Amino acid sequence: MSDPNERDPMARFLVSAPLYRQTEMAEALVNKYPATGASYVPMPQTVKRECVSCGAIMSWDIHSASYTERADYGKLHVVSYTCRNCKGSFSVWIRWHTLDGKVVFEKYGHVPKFEVNPPKRGSANSTGRLQKTNANYSKRRTCRVCPSKSNSPPTY
Repeated sequence: MSDPNERDPMARFLVSAPLYRQTEMAEALVNKYPATGASYVPMPQTVKRECVSCGAIMSWDIHSASYTERADYGKLHVVSYTCRNCKGSFSVWIRWHTLDGKVVFEKYGHVPKFEVNPPKRGSANSTGRLQKTNANYSKRRTCRVCPSKSNSPPTY
């Protein structure tokens, strides 16, 4: 399946970027407030993502409050969207800054959280072989650099 946000890099970042990883966005449109000269980046008015309530890939509209429609330089910003079908909500916390003259974004959180939905235990795949167990499936689908449950620091 192709990425429904492939034409809008900012929408793709908001929907599918991993947490705590700096991502260079050469396509980011940096604007300045006329009165203060402070920089901001406008957020996409619409994104496409799967709705956990509807179960379909839907268009989501930005909340109409002016503070959600633009992210100010260097500040933690929340941008929220509403599903057109069921009115569910999706929020992302981001921050952006410049690094060596390049615009860099980082995602700090999102609601609802990503979920791992493994197949039912013991279900057969198309070749008739049994699927991997839920534990093995989940282990492969999670980040390998994240710390384990033993509170040890991550290894990179």
